[in-house]
Amino acid sequence: MLIVARDRDTRELLARTFSSQGFQVVTASDGVSGLFQLGLAQPDLVVLDLNGWETLQRIRALSAVPIIVLIEDNPKTRIESLNRGADYFVTKPPCIKELDAKVRALLRWDRTMLTEAIA
Repeated sequence: MLIVARDRDTRELLARTFSSQGFQVVTASDGVSGLFQLGLAQPDLVVLDLNGWETLQRIRALSAVPIIVLIEDNPKTRIESLNRGADYFVTKPPCIKELDAKVRALLRWDRTMLTEAIA
């Protein structure tokens, strides 16, 4: 899992939470580092705290990896995040239980699609 978040507290909280659940987590503090880590670590999933759409669009252009974005809670931003390539969104500040459920759902869906493609 790749966590890209400028806010250090958010980044560290999410990294600790998912690491303690057995996920291999890499983090980045900005879009450039996030793109570097995407190529280096090849994560199964990205959690992205948005500060603009550029990083989301670049990740989507480079990879089909599932992406969950952390966004402000308003209809325009929720719709825009999905239209620009996010698979799910969680509003800020993130509810850890909701984020965990969406991470697990996306990974479950991703494995199901992979299994069906191989069969």
